[in-house]
Amino acid sequence: MRSPAVRQQESNAVHTPPDHAQVRLFRPALAGMSAFSHRRSDLKRQEGSRLRHRRPDRQGPAALGLRHHGLLGLLAALALLASVLAGCGSSGGAKPPPPVGSEAPPWIGHVVRVEEGQFLFTSSAPGLPRNEAVWFTAAGELPRVGQKVAVVIQGNAIASSYPGQGGASSVQPLKEEGEPFAGASLTAAEAIRQALEQLPEPAVPVVHNVIYAAEEGSWTVRIEDDQAKDGRIQAIQIPDEQTPSELVMTGYVVRIDKGGFLLTGKGGPSGNAVSVTSRTSVELGQQVRVRFVGGINESYPAQAKAASVERIDSDDPQELALSRQEAIRMALKQTHAAVPVIIGSSYLENGASWTIVIQDGMDVEAEPENVGIRVDQATTP
Repeated sequence: MRSPAVRQQESNAVHTPPDHAQVRLFRPALAGMSAFSHRRSDLKRQEGSRLRHRRPDRQGPAALGLRHHGLLGLLAALALLASVLAGCGSSGGAKPPPPVGSEAPPWIGHVVRVEEGQFLFTSSAPGLPRNEAVWFTAAGELPRVGQKVAVVIQGNAIASSYPGQGGASSVQPLKEEGEPFAGASLTAAEAIRQALEQLPEPAVPVVHNVIYAAEEGSWTVRIEDDQAKDGRIQAIQIPDEQTPSELVMTGYVVRIDKGGFLLTGKGGPSGNAVSVTSRTSVELGQQVRVRFVGGINESYPAQAKAASVERIDSDDPQELALSRQEAIRMALKQTHAAVPVIIGSSYLENGASWTIVIQDGMDVEAEPENVGIRVDQATTP
């Protein structure tokens, strides 16, 4: 409601009386057309006079108060609009990043599955409204199944699907609380990995904790399937025993099949080739150490289920233009061996080339095949 001062100002502006000269011009207006023209020009001056009177009047305190209140209302409306837009923006397909200049803390959890170029990270850390599960892509070597890790999220954004999807700018391996455990033969990561291998393919396995009982010589790994409706947490018992040496094999991945891979090498539990059943992601030409569980099917190649698959890092110089694994991978694509067994690999620095020696496991009497891979002509598959 307008104040009396404002109403009085408006009344003064509208009803400002004309000066004496203007009144005198109105009286002879009916005398003729010449007077009418004078009246038109005087009216223009009169309107201009009113406008000139009206502007100074609005500079008074009451008018300034109106402007002040109007400005406050405009600012309030803009603030409300900004809050609405911010609310709409945060309900999209990605979690909003923290403010510019702040660094989000890493996520702590476990690697429960590894596939080509990505790994499934889950966490049940205290304080979270629910379990977290994210498929992370990462450059370089991926972490191993069972490892506890700290993940720094690339761009601080996670897609809102479940499991979520995002990029990891860094992945730092961590130790479990209390690790290393005195007297334990297995590591916590190995115990978790063996427990995951025993589960019937849970959709999203979440590791709640792992406990080592020294007096009993066993591990207890508590795992939940986060997509199961019952929310039941399973306690998996793992004996603290290294797999016997006769059930361990080190070799090269020479073929990748659905549900596993073909491993060849010397000193295997049943010959030089084993068809391994495993959910662990591996790469062609990669050297690995496999621990088996549940016995060996004595066919050829033998068949066995992996309890764990451990990658063996090469000690080759970092400056090599073509790594040993890449050279073996290329040689495997050129060989004619039915069951290729890698029995040797050497790098000739002067010739800038690799020589991969391959024996056909199906014909051990045949001469080994030497496959040469020139670095300058090679392209990584």
